Amino acid sequence: MRKILFAGVLIVSQLFAHKVVLFNGKVIKSNRIELKDGLYILDDTVVSKLDVKKVIFTGGASAYLPVKYKLENVDSILEKAKKARRLYPDASGIVLLDKGFYEMEPDSSQYNRYHFQGLILKDEARDWANVTIYIDEDMMKARVLAARCIKPDGRVIYLNPKDIKVTKPKSGLEFFGKGKVMSFTIPGVEVGDIVEYVYEYNVFNPWDKHVFSERWFFGGKKPVFHSEVTFKLPASSYFKYLVRNTSPQNVKYSEKQTGPYKLYKFSMNDIDPVVDEPQMPPLMDVIPMVAVTNQKSWDYLYTWYANFQKKRMVITPEIQALADSIVKGATNLDDSIARIYYWVQQNIRYISIKGGASSGVSGHPASETLKKGYGDCTDKSILFSTLLRAIGVMGYPVYIETNDQGTFIKDIPSFQGNHAITEILTRDGRDFYLDATGSTSRYPYFWSADHGVWALNAQLRKISFIKVPPPEDNWRKYTYKLTIKSDGTTRVEFLGQYTGDFEAGVRWYWQHVKEKERTNRMEQMIQMTSPGAKLVSYELGPLYDLSKQFYLKITFDIPGYLKNIGDLHLLELPDLKNRYRFPEINVKNRHYNIVYRTSYKVSHDFYVTFSGYKLKYLPDSLDIQDKHFSYRSYFKKIGTERFEYHDIFRRWDRIIPKSDYDSYKNHLLLLLRHLRKPVILEGGK
Repeated sequence: MRKILFAGVLIVSQLFAHKVVLFNGKVIKSNRIELKDGLYILDDTVVSKLDVKKVIFTGGASAYLPVKYKLENVDSILEKAKKARRLYPDASGIVLLDKGFYEMEPDSSQYNRYHFQGLILKDEARDWANVTIYIDEDMMKARVLAARCIKPDGRVIYLNPKDIKVTKPKSGLEFFGKGKVMSFTIPGVEVGDIVEYVYEYNVFNPWDKHVFSERWFFGGKKPVFHSEVTFKLPASSYFKYLVRNTSPQNVKYSEKQTGPYKLYKFSMNDIDPVVDEPQMPPLMDVIPMVAVTNQKSWDYLYTWYANFQKKRMVITPEIQALADSIVKGATNLDDSIARIYYWVQQNIRYISIKGGASSGVSGHPASETLKKGYGDCTDKSILFSTLLRAIGVMGYPVYIETNDQGTFIKDIPSFQGNHAITEILTRDGRDFYLDATGSTSRYPYFWSADHGVWALNAQLRKISFIKVPPPEDNWRKYTYKLTIKSDGTTRVEFLGQYTGDFEAGVRWYWQHVKEKERTNRMEQMIQMTSPGAKLVSYELGPLYDLSKQFYLKITFDIPGYLKNIGDLHLLELPDLKNRYRFPEINVKNRHYNIVYRTSYKVSHDFYVTFSGYKLKYLPDSLDIQDKHFSYRSYFKKIGTERFEYHDIFRRWDRIIPKSDYDSYKNHLLLLLRHLRKPVILEGGK
């Protein structure tokens, strides 16, 4: 097989003319586009890069520009693999090289390159041979420079450039604009081999030419032998960096000036893999990383975001008329806000729209989203905020990093955030948040992934913390009436009432179960917790009226529910143990903090009546006061044939530091041991 690097002439299909759009509005079509020394070389002309607004590549052919990139000697790579294998003998795969390069050129376009070497030691790591690169063709052009498989004996198998595919992502609920996927599979890869590939991409049309910001992660779920990244900026540019998730002393840093540029290099060696733990922090808050920016403050980005938003938040006559009609008859300000909240949730369908900066980051005009009837989180936030302003309430789209993705980095001004919600300032001085992205949230509750995060409000030029709501805002309240007959058959009358995210989730679930299938689903649900149970009846609370609390009522019979031991009968209260499961404490020593989505409250009220039995034993009460949660339970005997049980669990913290783990774990174990104690009856048939 011919051993080549992917270099040489530009390869494109002559059937498709690419387009170069100039700042003066002129569009030049060309089958050939080559970037060299700040000039675009076209079929019959040369254009300065400074005059080019954007380049649009059309057609399905893969293109490779002339490049020179020297690959490491194979013997050197094999020797590196031996050392890495001694360090991590039990690994399924070891990243030998994880190398990035990011350059901001004087004209503010960007050039990036990535180089990977991975040693495959078990089948699960063979997926490294499959490489996928997303390309936004309005912004960038990607090229593969080299890809090969290195055998233990030094033989090399190179990827044929013809095997690189460029395809359109499958569309479902998402519109990907002009985005495409470049993918390839390195041939001949087996356990024991090393895969290596290098690709680059030119960002010729960045979101904003003044902003340079990047993040680099030094590790992952596999051990990393060496990871490094270099940032190359004009020497006159401001540069700031922040190391997270490891001590700065663990990251080797250097900088040097080369002509009109400065190079900033960061590297780490021998990085242990992430340890999987239940309820662990997002990987972005665990893996060692460096974040960089060329912005001294958030001022420029505040203005950038705000200008996009304000242009899209125009109160048109249609929007004003709609807002007036929605709040007509409202009894107070909260009722008005809630009505608009419900309307946007239920009438604007959520669809993720991936596009350029003006659409993907700052949304479409409120009037356009209203007309189409769908939009992404940014679109819904802009429309919701605009409708609120139409009734005199100040609503602001804000950007957040949801708490399942990682922590917003306040100290590094950059394009951050994976979600948009709404901050609301009322005339009576209240400041709070709502998220109209979903379709089933009851006012004033909103998605739990928005809790305990930072929110960037560009128009007010501030970054504020969204507090974790009290446990009462995430409450599951369960009430049971149990009637035990003398033969042990038990009738259970269940009532579930909910607030917050769980209410939204339960309501959404039953909205999507067809009416004719609901009885079967109910039967399946009671069988999971009480095998042999027979459904008698059920009732669902308001499914589509978000102004009213959703509830669930179920009545069912459980034959022979009591467990008999001679003349004694053990009664376990239904569902109770299943509601208290804490897999996060099944770890001897935690490596990371315990992280939940939000606060939590659950309560149980059991009213138990029995005939033909005598009450032999009721467990003692329990009262736990932990630093992060409280729990109280007690039994109450009423006469000779009745008793009650009540408990309340309240956890107000979203994050449990690993320094508190032992105490937290011991208190939860105390709770679990308490729940194992059954009520004991005697007598009966």
